[in-house]
Amino acid sequence: MTIKLTDRFLRSRKAPAAGRAIYTDATVPGLAFRVSASTARNAEGRRDWLLRYRPRGQAQRAVALGAYPAVSLSQARQRAGEIVAAATRGVDLIAAEEREAETLSAAEAKARPLSEIANAYLDSAKPRLRSWRSVESRTRCHIIPKLGSKRVGEVTRADVVEFLDDLEREEGLRHQVNRCRETLRAIFAYAIERELVTVNPVVGVSKRKVEIPRDRTLTAQELIALWRAFDNLPELAQAYFRVVLLTGARRNEVRCMAWSELDLDAGMWRLPAERNKSARLFEVPIAEPVLETLRKLPRLGPIVFALDGKRPMAVHQLIERVRRDAGLLDVRLHDLLRTLRTGLAELGVSLEVAERVLNHAMPGLQAVYNRHGYAAEKRAALARWAEHVIALAEEREATVVAFRPAAA
Repeated sequence: MTIKLTDRFLRSRKAPAAGRAIYTDATVPGLAFRVSASTARNAEGRRDWLLRYRPRGQAQRAVALGAYPAVSLSQARQRAGEIVAAATRGVDLIAAEEREAETLSAAEAKARPLSEIANAYLDSAKPRLRSWRSVESRTRCHIIPKLGSKRVGEVTRADVVEFLDDLEREEGLRHQVNRCRETLRAIFAYAIERELVTVNPVVGVSKRKVEIPRDRTLTAQELIALWRAFDNLPELAQAYFRVVLLTGARRNEVRCMAWSELDLDAGMWRLPAERNKSARLFEVPIAEPVLETLRKLPRLGPIVFALDGKRPMAVHQLIERVRRDAGLLDVRLHDLLRTLRTGLAELGVSLEVAERVLNHAMPGLQAVYNRHGYAAEKRAALARWAEHVIALAEEREATVVAFRPAAA
């Protein structure tokens, strides 16, 4: 129905029993008033404006102009008139406005500081990255201080190269240079996925050849010094470091250990898939000295190594204290895993067992076809290692192991 629309007419229209009633305006070509059937949410039916127009030389288009009475008759006619007038000149006003809005949105996105995008990336990555704390540390300590104030859309490949040069030359970093590069690349991949930028400036920037594989292992004398340095710590911290040393587990695997993962009667620690690097359930047989250590700890809550039973304790300052007390300032916690692995080899433990003690994946077809769990073999290997370390610390006669000298 084509009719000269008036406010009185529009207000008097009732919703049809089904479908929609459409009233075309005689004043502005293509402008229509629609009344839709009532619904549970809208008893009076939906009332809105629709404009059909055809830019010169182009296909017909339809665009909604809003709901009535929020958009009045006069407002609808004015807006429709502007669109129709532009269409007669061959201009699609709606398409032009959409392009302008996209351009403005893209410009606003590119103008956001990199620090804002980096923080958003950290929030999104926290639930899925096992190494999140390391990623957070290099983001906050290196990336944000040097690049955070730049607009995300203005960071160039030259900026990335200069950033890595500064880390390498001015700050003297080595392996962390490439770690920062990978984190920055991930931040820009996050930005691209959300259409904040279109180019990742890290792509095309080569890795720095500064990685030196660490080969530090502890001598027998250093193991003794380290074990005795543990004695200077509070009970919970003592237990933490001894469990790390005697199980070969990684620092955060032990730090976040839950009582629910432990079966002290069976002498087994079942490390869930989401908490270990192999992403599969990993069973760690617990040697008797470790069992004794764990049994002495109070159960304050679900987490074993937590002062309040809820939040895993911080260990960074404790590590520094142990280094200082033992006189081993160059030792890292991961060196204990390397020392354990080296010690197992020198104690005569086979490659298959020693690698599985540290939860390393076996290569090739062996990983596919050999499904043996090696629980008994791992238990025997860790028992030998614990016996050896404790014998050294207590100056008892132990299995002789010719540990490699400490790295210079």
